[in-house]
Amino acid sequence: MGGVLPEAWAIYLPLGVIGVWRWTVWLLKRIPAALYRPRAPLAAPPPVSLVVPVYREGAEAFEAALRSWIAERPAEIIAVIDHGDAACMEIFRRVAAESTGVACELIVTAEPGKRPALARGIRAARHELVALVDSDTIWERGVIAAAAAPFGDARIAGVGTRQNVYEPVAFWERMADVVLDQRFHDEMPFLARMGAH
Repeated sequence: MGGVLPEAWAIYLPLGVIGVWRWTVWLLKRIPAALYRPRAPLAAPPPVSLVVPVYREGAEAFEAALRSWIAERPAEIIAVIDHGDAACMEIFRRVAAESTGVACELIVTAEPGKRPALARGIRAARHELVALVDSDTIWERGVIAAAAAPFGDARIAGVGTRQNVYEPVAFWERMADVVLDQRFHDEMPFLARMGAH
């Protein structure tokens, strides 16, 4: 009887050590993250060029994303669309024709890959601040004013925005949303608070 308890503890000890380590790491991130305060959004943000690579995106998702970007009034939207994606080209042309005050440029490319598409869009951008956006990313109100604020500090070269899975339904979508929440509630504010620019 006396030998059973130590054997049981021997089985659970590694799990306990992992649990203590994991919670300690989380607390070491969470405490500084709770002290982080983002900069106030700018009342008049500088002009922003938005660059979006598009490769066979769902028409509904792309149009919703495009309309959310236009609502934020960037100076320009540069869509680099794969040459075989006639549906997204048509959506871009139609929505761009409806918008006023936002310059919309379509670049059609036969070169495969997201990075070459981003590079083409960045080279075409006419403004110092460039937002790189996925073709299915829907912006919330105020994202440009909030994302541009840190660039008042000359040490800041890049900014990331908080992200969430759009209307998660499936189990894996909910888990992905939990991971994103952990990253943007704990990890990123921790790094910013501790000066890891």
